[in-house]
Parts: sequence; C-alpha cells; structure tokens
Amino acid sequence: MTAGTLSEPELRGAKRLAHTPLRPDGDAECPNVRITDLPLFLGRKVELRGWLVASRQARSMQFLQIRDRTGEVQVARRIDHESCASPSIEPESAIRVIGRVCEPRIAKFGKIEINADSISTLAPAIEKQANYDRDSFDPLRHRFLALRQRSQALIIEVQTTLLSSIRSFLLSHHFLEVHTPKITASGSESGSAVFELPYFGERAFLIQSPQFYMQMAMAGGLERVFEVGPAFRAEGAVTNRHATEFTSIDVEWSWVASHQEVMDLQEEMLCFALRDIDRLHGADIKTHFGVSVEIPADKILRLDYRAALELLNRSGLAIDRRLTHQSEQMLCRYAKEKTGCSFVYIENFPATDRPFYTMRSQDSEIPLGQAVTRSFDLFWRGAEISSGCQREHDHERLKRQMASDGFSPEIIQQYLEPYFLEMFLYGCPPHGGFGIGLDRFLMILFGCSSIEETSFVHRSSNRFVP
Repeated sequence: MTAGTLSEPELRGAKRLAHTPLRPDGDAECPNVRITDLPLFLGRKVELRGWLVASRQARSMQFLQIRDRTGEVQVARRIDHESCASPSIEPESAIRVIGRVCEPRIAKFGKIEINADSISTLAPAIEKQANYDRDSFDPLRHRFLALRQRSQALIIEVQTTLLSSIRSFLLSHHFLEVHTPKITASGSESGSAVFELPYFGERAFLIQSPQFYMQMAMAGGLERVFEVGPAFRAEGAVTNRHATEFTSIDVEWSWVASHQEVMDLQEEMLCFALRDIDRLHGADIKTHFGVSVEIPADKILRLDYRAALELLNRSGLAIDRRLTHQSEQMLCRYAKEKTGCSFVYIENFPATDRPFYTMRSQDSEIPLGQAVTRSFDLFWRGAEISSGCQREHDHERLKRQMASDGFSPEIIQQYLEPYFLEMFLYGCPPHGGFGIGLDRFLMILFGCSSIEETSFVHRSSNRFVP
C-alpha cells in the first residue's frame, strides 16, 4: 500500500460509515434504517423516515413512493386497514413509515418494498408546488426542494468523499491544515476585482485567495500546509464557470525545486481522490449523470505554453497570446486523442499573464514582456480547474516584480512592503503551490452545464439570495 492510499478494508469501512443508519441506537426489533440499507432487512419490520414523492390507488391498496437522501422505495398499504387509516398526504410531506421489508408484488417498481403497518405525518407539506418540472420551479430559488433530489444529494456525497480523500492524501504527506483570515487590507491579485467593505472606519476587502497567508506559513517554517475555505471575487461577467463566492482548495509547501515538482504532487493527489470517488460513487454517477469518472491511467500530458499556442494555430484557432475557452476545449480534446484522458497541463506561461509572486525562469533583467514563469494551469474536459506555480522567494526580485504588476504606490507602501515583502527578509525557503476551485471541479466531474448545479448555494453578480 503506497503512502496516502486507502486499503480495501478502509474503503469498505468508509462506505459502511457513509450508510450508517441515522439512528443506530434505535429499537433493535424495529430499527430506523435508510432506503439504501433496506435489502439488508428483508423480512424484518423497520422504521423509515423520508418525504412522500407521489401516491396512487389500486382497488383496496394504496402505493406511496418515499424518498430519503439515499434513494426511493415503494410503500404499500391496505386502505381499509385500521392501523394505516390516515388522511391524504401532500407530496413532499415528511413522514414516518413502520412496516415489513418484502419483495415487491410487481418487479418494475424495484427490487424491494415495504408493507406498511402504519404511516404518520411528521411535518405536512402545505404548499402544493413540489413538481420539479414545472416552469415556476426555480432550483436556485427553491434550493431546499432541489436538494431533496437524489442527484443533488449525490453531488454533496461525492464532494465529501473528494475532500476526505484529499485530506487523507495530504496528511499522509505530512501537510498541516490551516485556516486563514477572510478579511484583509488589500487584494492579493491586482488583476481581479475585490469586494470592499467598511471596517471600523477603515477600508477592508474580502480575500480573493489565501495566497499571501499560505506564503506566511512557509516563511514561518510550517513547510507544508493546505486549506479548504471560501474565497471571493467580484466577477462581473455571468458565465457557467464563475461565481463571486466559491470554495477553494489551496496547497503550499517549502523546499520545492521547480513548478514541475508541484505538478507531480497535485497529479498524484487528484488521481488518488478520483480513484476513491470511482470506487465509492462511480456507479451512482453513471446512473444519475450519465458520465464515468475519468482517471488518468498514465502521466497527464504536459505542454509548454508556446507549444500549445503553435498547436492551436495549426488547428485553425488564431491565438495570439491568451488562451480562450474555445482553445482550452481544443487542448483537452487533443489530450484525449493523444493519451485517452482529457486532462492536460499547460506550463511556462509568460510573466505578463501571471501575478508578481510567480517565479520567472529567466534573468530578472529581461523585460517583462519576454519573461517566462515557472507556472502551470490544469485543464479538464475543456475548462481550467487549477492554477499553480513556484513562488518567487527572493526579496529584491519580488520587489521589482511587484512594482511592475500594477499595484498603486499607496498599496505597496502601506500594505505589501510591511506585511508581505518583510517575510522575505528572513530567509523564506523556496516554495510553491496551487489552488483548485471545488465547485468547478465538481461541475466538470459530473458533466453539468453550470457551476450553479454543483454549488450548495450559488453566488453570482446577479444572485445573493437565498
């Protein structure tokens, strides 16, 4: 077993934990179970709690479709049975069912059903609007209803596995988890708009990235750190890939020799997490979203930035300097054809496209427009999912690069020089790192058309409710 890899017993244990009954201490004669566990209780009386999806009547029998987080099941009851007599229940009411688990009368309704002894309403649905196909249903406005769908619950389950696997991998590689401030005195990247807020008579900003604080950890000798937390960017454009508030996975560590070493660790980490996702959720993802979990079988293709531009120009895309979304899609298709995998790294971006803290490969005296950086982006299925680099750790070079990056003299003098540059006067080690947008990663994993579908509650320039 390699470092950071879960053994088969550990994976089975993780799966059992994911399906542990909500009340494992319930009545042994009538345990509280979830729908996914019902086959384990065939012939036994159980208690089930969930939401009513729909009901239908056939002669003396009534059939109810019940849903919980793990799936749906049919419940059958006799209408004239006194213990089952109850008023009509509206769809989406929260109910409790007590009955015996049995094989269904009609196979097309599933492999298992419950023959109900009693059904009671725990919380009635008053509004009659729980039709997810209606024009009036807005999955962003009615988020509490949208989340009840199995596909939405699956997204959160996969997200949980993804973060658990990443944490397991990083902890096994001796990383420490940190939690950085989300209010700061200036933006961390001059090219991105920031959210400004009043702060006791002064100006403050919501962080765009924990970048500077992660580097503080390197200067402080923590050597290897990571964080999973919120980040904020005042993105005015409304696209299917952007959000004004999102969850970012950031990793930073010291003593790196090059940005390629950073890429190596990221690739190993992502493959580890994708294997866990495939083993625990691959079948469900295929059922509900129609896509397979893509796991690189070999090393991810790596292309130099200039070589990528030449490839795009030969393919008919006239790309002068910056990669477009169309070019990102084409590069992923190229990678798929070459390697059977749509992941692709583009490395060595020009300095004009990278923040000042990115290390430049060439001599610092070379004009900015000609300098190349030790940096990379990772693309998957036509979209960028990560960006990273080796950071510049030399104080004087950082100072020169900062001056050329567009920061105002006021920001440099009041904040960057005393609170950022000062760290590099005391032997800050060579270091590097990367960030991954969690919601966009999930959007691509599930093959969704928008980041709205994989965000727990989406935020954009035109939406900040609920």
